[in-house]
Amino acid sequence: MAFGYDPEAPVLKDVSFTITPGQLVGIVGTTGGGKSTVVSLIPRFYDPIGGRVLIDGIDLKDLELASLRAKIGYVLQDTVLFHGTVRENIAYGRPECDGGGDRRRRQARQRASSSSPRCRTATTRWSATAGSRCRAASGSASASRGR
Repeated sequence: MAFGYDPEAPVLKDVSFTITPGQLVGIVGTTGGGKSTVVSLIPRFYDPIGGRVLIDGIDLKDLELASLRAKIGYVLQDTVLFHGTVRENIAYGRPECDGGGDRRRRQARQRASSSSPRCRTATTRWSATAGSRCRAASGSASASRGR
C-alpha cells in the first residue's frame, strides 16, 4: 500500500502488515513517521494512492463509509472535549440518540456508577458544562473531592 497527500509524492511506500482478530497492536515511531496517517487509512479519512486496505479480506473502498466508521473506535493523542454538557459530549457523533435516554448509554452509566465512589459522583453530573479540554469537568471533580 502507498499513500501520499500529494499523489506525486508518496509519504508511505510498500506498507504491508496483517493484524489477526483479537490481536492488540501498537503503532510506534518517530514524530512525522506516519503513525497517524496509517491509522487514518482505516476509517478512510484518506484512501491509499496505491494498493488496498483490507479488513477480513474486504477492500475498505467496497464498504459503505458510514457503516465502516460506525464500527470503529478512535482515540486521539489529545483529548477533545467540546464546550457543552457532559451528555452532549457523550452523544456527539450519535445523532440518533436522544442525548441520554439511549438504553446502552444508561446501562454504561449504571455500570460506571456502581464501580467506584468517584464514578458515582461523576455520573450524577451529565448536565454539567464541560469546558474546553475538560477544564470545567475536571474542576468540578476536583471540587467534589475537597481540593
